[in-house]
Amino acid sequence: MKQSSQTGSFSKLEIILSRLLHSGNPSSGCPPTRRKSRKNGRFVTKPQEFTVYPCNFMGEMQNTFGATMIIKTIAIGAAALLTSVGIGATQVVPSPTTSLIDERVIADIRDFLDAPVVWRSVTARNKVTAGLSDADIDTLDKQWRAEREVADQPIIASVLTSPLSSYLTRIQAGNLGLYSEIFVMDAAGLNVGQSATTSDYWQGDEAKFQKTYPVGPEAIFVDEAEFNDKTGTWRAQVNVTIVDPDGRSIGAATVEINLTELQRRRLLGLNS
Repeated sequence: MKQSSQTGSFSKLEIILSRLLHSGNPSSGCPPTRRKSRKNGRFVTKPQEFTVYPCNFMGEMQNTFGATMIIKTIAIGAAALLTSVGIGATQVVPSPTTSLIDERVIADIRDFLDAPVVWRSVTARNKVTAGLSDADIDTLDKQWRAEREVADQPIIASVLTSPLSSYLTRIQAGNLGLYSEIFVMDAAGLNVGQSATTSDYWQGDEAKFQKTYPVGPEAIFVDEAEFNDKTGTWRAQVNVTIVDPDGRSIGAATVEINLTELQRRRLLGLNS
């Protein structure tokens, strides 16, 4: 159980919130710039456009993502066609299990989490949240939950508009249904980046965090498979520790796998 906050702790929290919401982007360390568009053969700055953060470590994704997306789209589309022909309705396929999550799946996850945008964002956020008390974290988590019910969402927006969230969203989209959700946490268990809005801001009291970051750099925790009634698919969360280039634990990440989609690809002999 968290202890009560000392007098004056909320003023410190207000300072933290100010840094989170008004310092350009705390997880990126990049100065904001205006988005540009091409007009009559030259680039012009659009007025009143949203801000983007052109960090160097994001550049490595720019040239390869489009081609990769096209290739994957063709492959998955062909697989879907084969499914309708080769795996008929008369064939009984058992419910997928977490045994499908093998070394190949883990390696792919570790590969995209090793990107500079991930560890730089987490390292920067750790510097901001290192001084938070348990009461501060409780306050932030409650505010996050409250923001989910209203239009004004300053904390949620600060996370969803970060370069890390943009990166994770592109990773999820590029895998065409294999990943249902991706989010990254700092050393305190607070969200740093995510592909969609989570139900809460703080994950520090959950197994996804407690069985990864505190355990060590190589920690992996695969949670039990659950059936999603809305989508009619089986899912399971893969949780790993985030490390910096020196191999030090700095945070954790959760990747929710669509087991139904993974099973379909395996039945078709695809590598994913």
